Amino acid sequence: MVRAFPTRQPFCRLMIGVSVVTFLASPAVAQDANDPVAEYVALLEEVSNLKTAISFQQAQMASQQAEIDSLQAQIEAVPAVTESIGPMLQQMSVEIEKQITADVPFKLAERYNRLAAFQEAIAEGGEATPGEQMRRALSIYDIEAGYGATVEAYAGDNPNEDRAGARYAACEADTESAACGLDDDQKKLLEEDTPLENLKPGLLDGDYLRYGRLSLVYVQHDGSEAMRFDPTSKQWIELGGNQRLEIRRAVRMAKGESAPAVVNAPVYVK
Repeated sequence: MVRAFPTRQPFCRLMIGVSVVTFLASPAVAQDANDPVAEYVALLEEVSNLKTAISFQQAQMASQQAEIDSLQAQIEAVPAVTESIGPMLQQMSVEIEKQITADVPFKLAERYNRLAAFQEAIAEGGEATPGEQMRRALSIYDIEAGYGATVEAYAGDNPNEDRAGARYAACEADTESAACGLDDDQKKLLEEDTPLENLKPGLLDGDYLRYGRLSLVYVQHDGSEAMRFDPTSKQWIELGGNQRLEIRRAVRMAKGESAPAVVNAPVYVK
Protein backbone atom coordinates (compact mmCIF):
# COMPACT_ATOMS: atom_id res chain seq x y z
CA MET A 1 0.00 0.00 0.00
CA VAL A 2 1.33 3.45 -0.93
CA ARG A 3 1.15 6.09 1.78
CA ALA A 4 0.86 9.78 0.88
CA PHE A 5 2.30 12.66 2.84
CA PRO A 6 0.41 15.73 1.63
CA THR A 7 1.88 18.10 4.22
CA ARG A 8 5.36 17.58 2.83
CA GLN A 9 4.48 18.04 -0.85
CA PRO A 10 4.62 21.91 -0.99
CA PHE A 11 7.98 21.89 0.76
CA CYS A 12 9.37 19.42 -1.76
CA ARG A 13 8.02 21.39 -4.68
CA LEU A 14 9.49 24.62 -3.30
CA MET A 15 12.90 23.09 -2.78
CA ILE A 16 12.93 21.74 -6.35
CA GLY A 17 12.04 25.16 -7.75
CA VAL A 18 14.70 26.87 -5.65
CA SER A 19 17.33 24.34 -6.65
CA VAL A 20 16.70 24.96 -10.34
CA VAL A 21 16.95 28.75 -10.01
CA THR A 22 19.96 28.77 -7.73
CA PHE A 23 21.72 26.26 -9.97
CA LEU A 24 21.42 28.75 -12.83
CA ALA A 25 22.63 31.65 -10.71
CA SER A 26 25.38 30.47 -8.43
CA PRO A 27 26.02 27.31 -6.34
CA ALA A 28 26.85 29.38 -3.33
CA VAL A 29 23.45 31.09 -3.23
CA ALA A 30 21.63 27.81 -2.42
CA GLN A 31 23.35 27.74 0.94
CA ASP A 32 21.84 31.09 2.00
CA ALA A 33 18.35 30.72 3.50
CA ASN A 34 17.77 34.51 3.20
CA ASP A 35 18.67 34.65 -0.48
CA PRO A 36 16.30 37.14 -2.27
CA VAL A 37 16.16 34.81 -5.29
CA ALA A 38 14.62 32.05 -3.17
CA GLU A 39 12.13 34.52 -1.73
CA TYR A 40 11.24 35.67 -5.23
CA VAL A 41 10.68 32.10 -6.42
CA ALA A 42 8.44 31.40 -3.41
CA LEU A 43 6.47 34.58 -4.11
CA LEU A 44 5.96 33.59 -7.76
CA GLU A 45 4.70 30.18 -6.69
CA GLU A 46 2.27 31.74 -4.21
CA VAL A 47 0.94 34.08 -6.90
CA SER A 48 0.49 31.16 -9.27
CA ASN A 49 -1.43 29.21 -6.64
CA LEU A 50 -3.68 32.19 -5.96
CA LYS A 51 -4.43 32.59 -9.66
CA THR A 52 -5.37 28.91 -9.89
CA ALA A 53 -7.66 29.19 -6.86
CA ILE A 54 -9.32 32.34 -8.24
CA SER A 55 -9.92 30.67 -11.62
CA PHE A 56 -11.50 27.66 -9.92
CA GLN A 57 -13.78 29.88 -7.80
CA GLN A 58 -14.82 31.88 -10.87
CA ALA A 59 -15.75 28.64 -12.68
CA GLN A 60 -17.79 27.54 -9.68
CA MET A 61 -19.56 30.90 -9.49
CA ALA A 62 -20.41 30.76 -13.21
CA SER A 63 -21.86 27.26 -12.81
CA GLN A 64 -23.92 28.31 -9.79
CA GLN A 65 -25.19 31.39 -11.59
CA ALA A 66 -26.28 29.26 -14.56
CA GLU A 67 -28.18 26.96 -12.17
CA ILE A 68 -29.82 29.94 -10.47
CA ASP A 69 -30.90 31.33 -13.85
CA SER A 70 -32.36 27.92 -14.81
CA LEU A 71 -34.29 27.61 -11.54
CA GLN A 72 -35.59 31.16 -11.89
CA ALA A 73 -36.85 30.40 -15.39
CA GLN A 74 -38.60 27.26 -14.12
CA ILE A 75 -40.21 29.18 -11.24
CA GLU A 76 -41.49 31.83 -13.65
CA ALA A 77 -43.00 29.10 -15.85
CA VAL A 78 -44.85 27.37 -12.98
CA PRO A 79 -48.07 29.46 -13.19
CA ALA A 80 -48.47 28.75 -16.91
CA VAL A 81 -47.81 25.02 -16.42
CA THR A 82 -50.22 24.85 -13.48
CA GLU A 83 -52.97 26.48 -15.52
CA SER A 84 -52.55 23.93 -18.33
CA ILE A 85 -52.53 20.89 -16.00
CA GLY A 86 -56.15 21.28 -14.87
CA PRO A 87 -57.82 20.95 -18.31
CA MET A 88 -55.43 18.17 -19.27
CA LEU A 89 -56.30 16.13 -16.15
CA GLN A 90 -60.01 16.62 -16.77
CA GLN A 91 -59.60 15.29 -20.31
CA MET A 92 -57.63 12.32 -18.98
CA SER A 93 -60.48 11.56 -16.57
CA VAL A 94 -62.99 11.60 -19.42
CA GLU A 95 -60.86 9.26 -21.52
CA ILE A 96 -60.40 6.81 -18.66
CA GLU A 97 -64.15 6.69 -18.06
CA LYS A 98 -64.75 6.08 -21.78
CA GLN A 99 -62.26 3.21 -21.71
CA ILE A 100 -63.91 1.53 -18.73
CA THR A 101 -67.38 1.92 -20.21
CA ALA A 102 -66.40 0.50 -23.61
CA ASP A 103 -64.20 -2.27 -22.18
CA VAL A 104 -65.14 -5.81 -21.23
CA PRO A 105 -66.84 -5.59 -17.81
CA PHE A 106 -64.15 -6.92 -15.47
CA LYS A 107 -63.71 -5.58 -11.93
CA LEU A 108 -66.03 -2.68 -12.66
CA ALA A 109 -66.58 -1.68 -9.02
CA GLU A 110 -62.84 -1.52 -8.35
CA ARG A 111 -62.09 0.44 -11.51
CA TYR A 112 -64.92 2.95 -11.08
CA ASN A 113 -63.96 3.48 -7.44
CA ARG A 114 -60.39 4.22 -8.51
CA LEU A 115 -61.66 6.65 -11.13
CA ALA A 116 -63.93 8.37 -8.57
CA ALA A 117 -60.98 8.85 -6.21
CA PHE A 118 -58.99 10.38 -9.07
CA GLN A 119 -61.85 12.71 -10.03
CA GLU A 120 -62.14 13.83 -6.42
CA ALA A 121 -58.40 14.57 -6.31
CA ILE A 122 -58.54 16.82 -9.40
CA ALA A 123 -61.80 18.55 -8.44
CA GLU A 124 -61.64 22.31 -8.00
CA GLY A 125 -60.87 23.23 -4.42
CA GLY A 126 -59.25 19.88 -3.69
CA GLU A 127 -56.21 19.62 -1.43
CA ALA A 128 -54.05 17.58 -3.84
CA THR A 129 -51.16 19.50 -5.39
CA PRO A 130 -50.70 19.55 -9.19
CA GLY A 131 -47.81 17.12 -8.79
CA GLU A 132 -49.96 14.69 -6.78
CA GLN A 133 -52.80 15.02 -9.28
CA MET A 134 -50.48 14.16 -12.16
CA ARG A 135 -49.02 11.24 -10.22
CA ARG A 136 -52.51 9.79 -9.70
CA ALA A 137 -53.36 10.30 -13.36
CA LEU A 138 -50.25 8.45 -14.53
CA SER A 139 -50.86 5.71 -11.95
CA ILE A 140 -54.42 5.01 -13.13
CA TYR A 141 -53.27 5.10 -16.77
CA ASP A 142 -50.54 2.59 -15.94
CA ILE A 143 -53.01 0.25 -14.20
CA GLU A 144 -55.52 0.39 -17.05
CA ALA A 145 -52.82 -0.18 -19.67
CA GLY A 146 -51.47 -3.13 -17.68
CA TYR A 147 -54.76 -5.01 -17.93
CA GLY A 148 -54.08 -5.64 -21.60
CA ALA A 149 -50.94 -7.69 -20.95
CA THR A 150 -51.97 -9.94 -18.05
CA VAL A 151 -54.14 -12.98 -17.35
CA GLU A 152 -56.13 -12.83 -14.14
CA ALA A 153 -58.67 -14.98 -12.31
CA TYR A 154 -60.83 -13.65 -9.49
CA ALA A 155 -63.94 -14.81 -7.64
CA GLY A 156 -67.35 -13.27 -8.28
CA ASP A 157 -71.06 -13.90 -8.45
CA ASN A 158 -72.90 -15.05 -11.56
CA PRO A 159 -72.98 -12.23 -14.17
CA ASN A 160 -76.71 -12.80 -14.74
CA GLU A 161 -78.46 -10.75 -12.09
CA ASP A 162 -81.33 -13.20 -11.68
CA ARG A 163 -78.83 -15.92 -10.69
CA ALA A 164 -76.29 -13.83 -8.79
CA GLY A 165 -75.76 -15.02 -5.22
CA ALA A 166 -77.30 -18.46 -5.86
CA ARG A 167 -74.48 -20.31 -4.14
CA TYR A 168 -74.78 -18.43 -0.87
CA ALA A 169 -78.55 -18.85 -0.99
CA ALA A 170 -78.03 -22.60 -1.43
CA CYS A 171 -75.73 -22.62 1.61
CA GLU A 172 -78.36 -20.81 3.65
CA ALA A 173 -80.85 -23.52 2.67
CA ASP A 174 -78.52 -26.51 3.14
CA THR A 175 -74.81 -26.34 3.88
CA GLU A 176 -74.45 -30.00 2.83
CA SER A 177 -75.84 -29.50 -0.66
CA ALA A 178 -73.71 -29.76 -3.80
CA ALA A 179 -74.89 -26.30 -4.87
CA CYS A 180 -73.34 -24.90 -1.69
CA GLY A 181 -70.07 -26.76 -2.19
CA LEU A 182 -68.30 -26.05 1.10
CA ASP A 183 -64.67 -27.14 1.28
CA ASP A 184 -63.15 -28.86 4.32
CA ASP A 185 -61.87 -25.62 5.87
CA GLN A 186 -65.27 -23.96 5.57
CA LYS A 187 -67.00 -26.97 7.09
CA LYS A 188 -64.58 -26.94 10.00
CA LEU A 189 -65.30 -23.26 10.64
CA LEU A 190 -69.04 -23.97 10.74
CA GLU A 191 -68.43 -26.82 13.18
CA GLU A 192 -66.66 -24.29 15.38
CA ASP A 193 -69.86 -22.20 15.40
CA THR A 194 -68.61 -19.59 12.93
CA PRO A 195 -71.66 -17.77 11.48
CA LEU A 196 -72.35 -18.60 7.85
CA GLU A 197 -72.43 -14.87 7.06
CA ASN A 198 -68.74 -14.63 7.98
CA LEU A 199 -67.99 -17.11 5.20
CA LYS A 200 -69.91 -15.15 2.55
CA PRO A 201 -66.81 -13.61 0.84
CA GLY A 202 -65.64 -17.17 0.11
CA LEU A 203 -69.02 -18.38 -1.11
CA LEU A 204 -69.28 -16.44 -4.35
CA ASP A 205 -70.87 -18.20 -7.32
CA GLY A 206 -67.73 -18.85 -9.35
CA ASP A 207 -64.64 -17.36 -11.00
CA TYR A 208 -64.01 -14.84 -13.73
CA LEU A 209 -61.02 -15.22 -16.01
CA ARG A 210 -59.64 -12.31 -18.01
CA TYR A 211 -57.32 -13.02 -20.96
CA GLY A 212 -55.80 -9.55 -21.22
CA ARG A 213 -58.50 -7.52 -22.96
CA LEU A 214 -59.17 -10.22 -25.56
CA SER A 215 -61.69 -12.24 -23.63
CA LEU A 216 -63.62 -12.38 -20.37
CA VAL A 217 -65.22 -15.65 -19.23
CA TYR A 218 -67.06 -16.92 -16.19
CA VAL A 219 -67.21 -20.45 -14.79
CA GLN A 220 -69.44 -21.74 -11.97
CA HIS A 221 -67.59 -22.95 -8.87
CA ASP A 222 -68.52 -26.58 -9.60
CA GLY A 223 -67.83 -26.29 -13.34
CA SER A 224 -71.48 -26.86 -14.25
CA GLU A 225 -71.73 -23.62 -16.21
CA ALA A 226 -69.39 -21.42 -18.25
CA MET A 227 -69.99 -18.26 -20.26
CA ARG A 228 -68.06 -15.69 -22.26
CA PHE A 229 -68.83 -12.01 -22.65
CA ASP A 230 -69.85 -10.92 -26.17
CA PRO A 231 -68.65 -7.31 -26.65
CA THR A 232 -71.03 -6.76 -29.58
CA SER A 233 -74.29 -7.79 -27.95
CA LYS A 234 -73.07 -6.99 -24.43
CA GLN A 235 -74.46 -10.37 -23.39
CA TRP A 236 -73.05 -13.49 -21.75
CA ILE A 237 -72.97 -16.48 -24.10
CA GLU A 238 -73.12 -20.09 -22.85
CA LEU A 239 -70.08 -22.29 -23.59
CA GLY A 240 -69.96 -26.05 -24.22
CA GLY A 241 -68.47 -28.83 -22.11
CA ASN A 242 -65.00 -28.94 -23.67
CA GLN A 243 -64.65 -25.19 -23.32
CA ARG A 244 -65.74 -25.37 -19.67
CA LEU A 245 -62.93 -27.82 -18.95
CA GLU A 246 -60.42 -25.59 -20.74
CA ILE A 247 -61.55 -22.55 -18.78
CA ARG A 248 -61.37 -24.37 -15.44
CA ARG A 249 -57.81 -25.43 -16.27
CA ALA A 250 -56.90 -21.84 -17.17
CA VAL A 251 -58.42 -20.58 -13.90
CA ARG A 252 -56.28 -22.98 -11.88
CA MET A 253 -53.16 -21.82 -13.71
CA ALA A 254 -54.04 -18.13 -13.25
CA LYS A 255 -54.45 -18.75 -9.51
CA GLY A 256 -51.13 -20.57 -9.33
CA GLU A 257 -52.79 -23.88 -8.44
CA SER A 258 -51.27 -25.73 -11.42
CA ALA A 259 -48.21 -25.48 -13.64
CA PRO A 260 -48.27 -23.01 -16.55
CA ALA A 261 -49.28 -24.44 -19.91
CA VAL A 262 -50.84 -23.41 -23.21
CA VAL A 263 -54.60 -22.85 -22.95
CA ASN A 264 -57.29 -21.93 -25.47
CA ALA A 265 -59.27 -18.74 -24.95
CA PRO A 266 -62.74 -18.18 -26.39
CA VAL A 267 -61.91 -14.95 -28.26
CA TYR A 268 -64.60 -12.98 -30.07
CA VAL A 269 -63.79 -12.32 -33.72
CA LYS A 270 -65.88 -9.71 -35.50
